[in-house]
Amino acid sequence: MALTRIKSSNIADETVVAADLADGSITDAKIQTGISSSKLTGNLPAVSGAALTNLTSANLTGALPAISGANLSGVSTDTSAMENNIAILAFKTQSANNLAKFNLVDQVIDEYKDDTGLGTQTDVDRTGSTAADGYISSVGSATVVNTWTVEFNIRIPDTSGAAAGTMLFDIRDNANVKRVILYTASGNLYFVVNGVSGSLTTLSNYLADDTWGWMAMTRDSSRNIRFYLGSGTSSAANRCVLSNVTEVPGDLNGMKVMFGAYNANGTPTGYWFKGQMDEIRISKTARYTGTGNAAYPSHPFVSDSDTLLLLNAETAGGGSFADKSSFNRTVTNPNNWVTVGSSALAHTGTYGYNFDTSNNEYLQVNNYDDLEFTDTRVDSIVSATGTLISTANTALSAPTTGDICMLIENASGTATLNTDLKAYVSRNGGTGWDQATLVDKGSWGTNKKIVSANNVAFSNSASGTDMRY
Repeated sequence: MALTRIKSSNIADETVVAADLADGSITDAKIQTGISSSKLTGNLPAVSGAALTNLTSANLTGALPAISGANLSGVSTDTSAMENNIAILAFKTQSANNLAKFNLVDQVIDEYKDDTGLGTQTDVDRTGSTAADGYISSVGSATVVNTWTVEFNIRIPDTSGAAAGTMLFDIRDNANVKRVILYTASGNLYFVVNGVSGSLTTLSNYLADDTWGWMAMTRDSSRNIRFYLGSGTSSAANRCVLSNVTEVPGDLNGMKVMFGAYNANGTPTGYWFKGQMDEIRISKTARYTGTGNAAYPSHPFVSDSDTLLLLNAETAGGGSFADKSSFNRTVTNPNNWVTVGSSALAHTGTYGYNFDTSNNEYLQVNNYDDLEFTDTRVDSIVSATGTLISTANTALSAPTTGDICMLIENASGTATLNTDLKAYVSRNGGTGWDQATLVDKGSWGTNKKIVSANNVAFSNSASGTDMRY
């Protein structure tokens, strides 16, 4: 027979010592409100959390026992990965917004676009141009020397010249510094290129009086200055007369170009040339090379991709002297034409420009800012050495270890971490340094990598809060 209900009022204390109840036979139990844990003794069976659903805080009262971390497995207490992720996120945000510096709790994230965060620099070239300007460059900047040629046909009535000199051409930069100059004095020919001078004695040995000839000055990729001079159409009569004169490195740009007079910052001032010129051409390549004979160029000159300036008279018919290069530069004082006649020696046209000393004739090339012989910088040569040290960033308390996370570009693809690029951390303002062993954490774009080092022990720097890298 089934027992349906037992009332506690009918059971004497401790008279029931055992009960064998069928599974699921108790469907309703009324337990006194406020029963305390002291009234429950013995062991309860384990409760599976998987079987608990819809458990609300209203059903739980009292305090849970403390949980010991010693009993937790698979939970990492190393937060360096999170710190790296924060740093990487800052890098990406920084690139997107072109920000210069992030100050975080015990962290500073610098980007060297504008030197923010840079304390000292030793022999590190950070003036890149192929990528974003301001890269911290263990990949150094190299210089590619741009070659050039200045040439023209010329007829000098008296090659012995005045002792004071006459100017053939005078090219200055915006600071009025002599850049490329060619002049005659006392029968000799002189030139100046970036402060380096050269001379050819007794010009008449190479060019007869009142005879058309050809002159060309070149700079090759080794910065050798060579001067070619001739008075005939055969290569044997046109030869290199000066060579291997190495100029001082420097840019040639923002030019003020003047022919036939001394160039005083764009104003003709004396040393007037007397004679004729034609086929004036400036090129961004060394059109003639070597130290031997030079093939006389075909005439009239035609503009090509290397032509920066081309002035000739063959198609002008005595009219305005216009630039026939693609730059279409204008010329001051262009109309003093004379009929010079053809010459079997050099000049094949009918007209030429006449520099008449009685009228102080000269030619000046206008809109010249892009007429440049500028040396070009590239950032693909592994050559730069030096050190960058950050400015101070004060920690909240004296740390025992330091972390560093960097975004780098290995432009050459051959640089080795911890050999070509080394990183150090300090906690005492750089008095002592501890090297961080950088680890490649992955790529971000072509040749760009995130590298980091975590928990670098401070063993070489005394305790402090002046954090540097």
